[in-house]
Amino acid sequence: MSSVSEAQILDLFRQNTIVEIKDYNIELSQKTVKVKDEFKEALYQNYQQILNVTNDIDSLLTNLKTTNTEFTKLCFDDNSFKLNKLPDFISPQPNATDIDLSDNHIEEDLNSTTSNILIVSQWSIAVSDFICRFNASSTSSEELLDNLIRLFFKLSDNIDVILKKFKVSVERNSKQFIDFLFDVSSYGNHTFFSLKQWIMIYKLVNDEKISKLAWDKSILTKLNNAFFQNIFKFSENELFYHNYTKMNNNNFNKDSSLIKDFIETDIFKTKYIENLESQIDNKFKIINSIRNEIEKENGDIRNNELNIPKVTLRFYPETTHNSISISELVANSYNQSLGLTTSKRNDLYVNIKPLLTLLSQLKKHSENDFNKANCKKQSDKLIKILEEIIPKVSETELEINKDETVNMFVDDFVNLSSDLKFRDLLNKLIKEIKEI
Repeated sequence: MSSVSEAQILDLFRQNTIVEIKDYNIELSQKTVKVKDEFKEALYQNYQQILNVTNDIDSLLTNLKTTNTEFTKLCFDDNSFKLNKLPDFISPQPNATDIDLSDNHIEEDLNSTTSNILIVSQWSIAVSDFICRFNASSTSSEELLDNLIRLFFKLSDNIDVILKKFKVSVERNSKQFIDFLFDVSSYGNHTFFSLKQWIMIYKLVNDEKISKLAWDKSILTKLNNAFFQNIFKFSENELFYHNYTKMNNNNFNKDSSLIKDFIETDIFKTKYIENLESQIDNKFKIINSIRNEIEKENGDIRNNELNIPKVTLRFYPETTHNSISISELVANSYNQSLGLTTSKRNDLYVNIKPLLTLLSQLKKHSENDFNKANCKKQSDKLIKILEEIIPKVSETELEINKDETVNMFVDDFVNLSSDLKFRDLLNKLIKEIKEI
């Protein structure tokens, strides 16, 4: 009603009855409520975008302040930027034919300098945009990365000349770019870039021309290791089983081809095998640390010589209480059915299952005899560990002792049953390993 004049309100009272004015007021109130609801709904739906825009504005303000400071320094810092008076012009001697002072030569030199300034400026802005505005979930991020790569290669076309005149600016922006990549690589969130984007950036920084900018071999080696650690966090299906003919979309085929070509390179195959072997070694260290305690449990749990908390079977309604967790009950029941009645047995099983997957992947992707032999060696090593852990029990082992109470006999029976189930589980795992 703020846009309605006093005269319009008076006309409303002159031309309508009180009842009509009340109806109009009710209708207007309903519309106001409806508009408020629509506004709230729109706000909820676009809240994240509003936050993103706010962050972009904040980044833009920071960049503007930085730019203003730099321009102020450029204008008023005479010690650094004051132009000295040019020396008096000395006409060349007749025999100084090696100096070309023609108008065409001067014009070409000016055009070249102007072009290089434009390239460096565009590239610097692209680096800043990529660092400040990149968001993996945004479609505009694809454009940011494509534009960055395009300008990197445009810069590299005349890199020697540009580095002579703009070395400080190029090295500063290159360092910011590399630092940003190191930060992203250490986040622990490999999905900050898509698999395709990780590969595109990897190829960019390893290009022979591009690598002249500001990073040496030691920096590049560390960065590449960080790249591969993030790339290997993608699932095996994403890496190796990309459906290259799933869609007819050109972009899809292009992306798939990029991934396919990358995983077929020697450097990827070597790094992938090294990563698998490293994970396998780490798993063996964990399993070996568990093995000794498992062997003590196998020898002592039935004699109660270890203070190991046992999972004692109880049945409803005794187990019914206010804080019961159905999911925990199901998980415990499942562990009981496998003979995983102690924490160490459960830890062993939890670590062996992914180790089987790693061994299977190592065999699948081993292309030379050395890697295949190493896979066989690791499988045999795991089989030996499991055979040493298998409880030495049999179904006829349980005997009735007249001095035992009923509870003691039941505990012995439960422990024996647990050992038998655990033995069967380990034999099943050994069979799976042999089939790898």
